[in-house]
Amino acid sequence: MPHLLVITDALIPSEKGERIHPRLDPWRRELLRRSRSWFECDPKTALEWYATLADVSPVGVLASAVKERMPDGVRQVWIASPYHAQLIRDRIRVMPDSLFSWSEQDARWICELLNPLLSEEGIRLLHHRAALLLTCENLIDARPDSFARVSGKMLPDQHSDGADGGRLMRLMAEIQMLLSLKPAEHRKASGEPDVHGLWIWGGCEVSDDSPEIVNLPVATRNPLLMSLVDAEDASVIITGAEELPQLVQEGASLPKQLLLAGEREVVVLRSVLIPRMGHTRWQPESAGSEDGLIDMLRGLI
Repeated sequence: MPHLLVITDALIPSEKGERIHPRLDPWRRELLRRSRSWFECDPKTALEWYATLADVSPVGVLASAVKERMPDGVRQVWIASPYHAQLIRDRIRVMPDSLFSWSEQDARWICELLNPLLSEEGIRLLHHRAALLLTCENLIDARPDSFARVSGKMLPDQHSDGADGGRLMRLMAEIQMLLSLKPAEHRKASGEPDVHGLWIWGGCEVSDDSPEIVNLPVATRNPLLMSLVDAEDASVIITGAEELPQLVQEGASLPKQLLLAGEREVVVLRSVLIPRMGHTRWQPESAGSEDGLIDMLRGLI
């Protein structure tokens, strides 16, 4: 049994405060009986949780996987997260990442489609299995939000911070336009939703002294993270609530340490000798810092 289970979208905001994702109902009684420690924490993708535990940058994990195929002259690398979206009035809502299917075939197709356009700007899209890495010969000074702040929410309609925030937004808009003109026929044939765009984020300059990436075995069903980690003898599970039943049989006991993540807070649950009774609200009375959370998690693994 793994030592730690991280559920990236377990806490759902509501008018009455946080509530537990309905896919966790089979384990609700077990969750309520555990001790709780609350922490402030920005939302994170599955890859970001992995990188946090391994003490590396998210894009560094992906760059390490493709380093033998990195083009000459690359100065910067980015994560490219594909998404399906829906127009709601004058805004665009992005499908939650946990509901969006993505495969190595899709990654290969989108690289072949976009690279002729991107190469004119000194940019190239690489894939490692289903994971996508954007490489740049010229630095882009922009700091877009993590995809965790985009997935399941409205697509930002303003430039990100940085002198090149507008340039990055235009690049993503050009990708959106090309994808609308040339949708994936193989996805349409299999009844899967169209790919409407790439959210480009997590940019980092390439350095000769980049830290060595230590492999932390993780069980997951997230396509990006599955492409990058080994699941054999996994000590950690990182998953969205929708995929949890694929990793833990309903009714089976959960790992002794659980992390339930939400929009602004996380709660760490631990098995205790004397079960918790009474209070069932999933709202913090007080919360520790994110640094304190990270120290605790690294100690657990």
